[in-house]
This record gives sequence, C-alpha cells and structure tokens, in this order.
Amino acid sequence: MSDWKTIDSAPKDGTKIFAYGQAVKGFPSVVAWNPDEPREPAFAIIWWMEGWYAAEEPIGDGVYTKTPKKSFDYWAPEPQTFRPTHWMSLPVQPDGCDAIAPRGRTYSRESVEAEIAEDREAALS
Repeated sequence: MSDWKTIDSAPKDGTKIFAYGQAVKGFPSVVAWNPDEPREPAFAIIWWMEGWYAAEEPIGDGVYTKTPKKSFDYWAPEPQTFRPTHWMSLPVQPDGCDAIAPRGRTYSRESVEAEIAEDREAALS
C-alpha cells in the first residue's frame, strides 16, 4: 500500500513534507530556465508558505483602518522550478539529531491580526 496522497490534501500549516512532482532539468540548483522547457520527475522536501500584511484601507473622512491581506501563498522553497503533485509525511528524525527548521519567515493571518490589534491599542492609549 502506498502512503502517497495528492498534493491538494497536504497540510498548509508550514509542516515540511516529502513531495513528488515535476521539476525543470537541473533542479534544485537551477539559476535560470526556460518556462516552456519540459519537466522531469523529481522529489523534494517542501512546505506551504503564506504571507500576510496589514493593509490600510480608507473608511471615510480621512480615517483608515488596517485589515489583513494575503500577499502570497505557494509551496516553498522553489515554486517556479518544482511543481508537486503528490506528498507523504517525512519520517521521524533519528534520536539525538536536531530538528529541521524551515527557511524564510511566514506571516500568518493570526500574526498580522495580532500586530493590527497591538497598533490599534497603542493608537488609542
């Protein structure tokens, strides 16, 4: 029995997963490529990245409010050169080994909402 699942069922909470998909030739050390170039099967460790920011929006009479807006979401670290189609959970790391940390920073909707609340509280005090 296979543990592979389709990518649409993968966790989108930053959890690293083992993925199978199509990649440009030379993945993962590709610097430049032709987007029309045929892709080949590949494996990669990936995670879902989501970016949010606090957008200022007018509400009338020169008053603005901040609302969370999504700026991006994709499978990291190489969304242009690797396109996942299937995934499975990573195995448990060996005893005594350090955990694998994701690269980059993810701005969740919750962290942006907390930042907006802090700004509001500071402005009202």
